[in-house]
Amino acid sequence: GTARSNPGGEGAEMGDGRAAEWSATIAEYHRARYAVVKHTENFVACVARANGVPQGTACLGVLLSLLPHKVAHVAATKVASAEHDYDPSAAPGTLAEALDGCMHVSESYTAAGFCLESFLTNLPTVVVRDAVKMARTYPSFDWSRGSSKVAGETQNLYACVEGAGSEQDGEACLTSYLRALPAGMATRAVRVAAEIPAPLTTAQEPTALAAKLGRCVRGASHQDAAVFCLA
Repeated sequence: GTARSNPGGEGAEMGDGRAAEWSATIAEYHRARYAVVKHTENFVACVARANGVPQGTACLGVLLSLLPHKVAHVAATKVASAEHDYDPSAAPGTLAEALDGCMHVSESYTAAGFCLESFLTNLPTVVVRDAVKMARTYPSFDWSRGSSKVAGETQNLYACVEGAGSEQDGEACLTSYLRALPAGMATRAVRVAAEIPAPLTTAQEPTALAAKLGRCVRGASHQDAAVFCLA
């Protein structure tokens, strides 16, 4: 006889799979939601302190690099890819507060992305593009949440360097350390180091440098201070 489709078979399993995937995504967003809201609140405060467009753009660059990729990348890329109309009389602080209010009630990556896209469409395209470039070139990272991990990895670096038997071993220690750091911290430090002149100091033993780095990192109170330690 002719095989009949099973209404509870493959189609139902695919539906169940999509439902499970959606539920997992929602759960993942809820774990990230506190950080999303916190970063947006910090952005509002940054905009309030900003003196002019360049500083406001820098605030936005930091926000874009801190928000989850699923939120920031899609929205920012879409808005930055084409010119759009906006209200030049809109106050940046008011727009930022509206974004904050929207993020506070968002319950998914999609909703948060909509909040961000709506905010970005109210800004000049050039500002969005500059902020995206800044976020990619000098990515930020959440120092308040990652400082203890960085301090631990720096201690591991000291132990690794102390036990290194050759220059090659020491380079391997440094490579492992940089890979263990938040991506934004390592990238930012390398780029900052390339832009500032080398200090006029005598060469120091690797273990002494690692110990000095450890003290500096433990005393860092914000991300820029931590980047300075590494750079």
